[in-house]
Amino acid sequence: MNNRIAAIGTINRDTIHLPSGRKYESYGGLLYSIIALAQLTEDDYEILPVVNLGSDCNEAVMGILKKYDKIKTSAIRIVPAKNNHCNLYYLDRETKTEVLKGGVPTLKFEDLAPALESELTLVNFISGNDVSLDALEEFRRNYSGKIYMDIHSLTLGKKENGERYIRKPADWKRYAACADYLQMNQGEFEILSETSATEENITEFFQSLKELDWEALSITLAELGSYLIYDDFGDVVCHQLTAPRVEFLADTTGCGDVFAAAFSAAVCTGFSSKLAAWTANQKASDNCRYAGVENLSLEKL
Repeated sequence: MNNRIAAIGTINRDTIHLPSGRKYESYGGLLYSIIALAQLTEDDYEILPVVNLGSDCNEAVMGILKKYDKIKTSAIRIVPAKNNHCNLYYLDRETKTEVLKGGVPTLKFEDLAPALESELTLVNFISGNDVSLDALEEFRRNYSGKIYMDIHSLTLGKKENGERYIRKPADWKRYAACADYLQMNQGEFEILSETSATEENITEFFQSLKELDWEALSITLAELGSYLIYDDFGDVVCHQLTAPRVEFLADTTGCGDVFAAAFSAAVCTGFSSKLAAWTANQKASDNCRYAGVENLSLEKL
């Protein structure tokens, strides 16, 4: 179906611990991408979240989603498991540690089936166990639309106490091969490539994985913006795009999720990859002005 964007991942219950010592409760994860997609797209779009949602968060999350007529909740499955609960401890504007408790079941191919009729599907790894590799590969084989993937928490392991730590998954390339557009942050790039995030290294990384056939790769750099790499008729092009400086920062939670949503919405609108990445940087910076997804307010593209 044209004018439908699907979003696959996990909605978190978040407890945010800011450097100031202030703490607040919110919801996040894929919810940032879903709300951003709803705010950025034209009124004739449908946003289809494909999510397993814990029954303990059902009422609150559905209350948020029902504020937007274009968000269709038919592919959200309410499950008896405790919903994912993430405690985020910020040390400064960007540096944080995460402790993840609870956990809904991994999505299977039959859960993804409603997304097959969408123009673009955003796959946002929030827990790392959001969707099985077999399901994602089967979805790719049966899907004619574009897939935008934020590899994010696929690179995060979890200790017994729930603390997250970064590591290189053995099968990450199989996941990444399902994407037309791939996103990762600087730390994720460095763990996957085993090198530093310089323009030269990023270009070599993209060239070395040409068989994965990405249309574009974004490396997000927090307040410094992002790198965008793509193949331009046989030549690999790398741009570093800046982001607006946010002086009065409320919270950086969800910036990567908003970046992914803005890039996805821009591509569906007909933007080039370069303009989509520029737009994604602008909207991710706008997100920093709001504490909590419930307060997020983004202008349409």
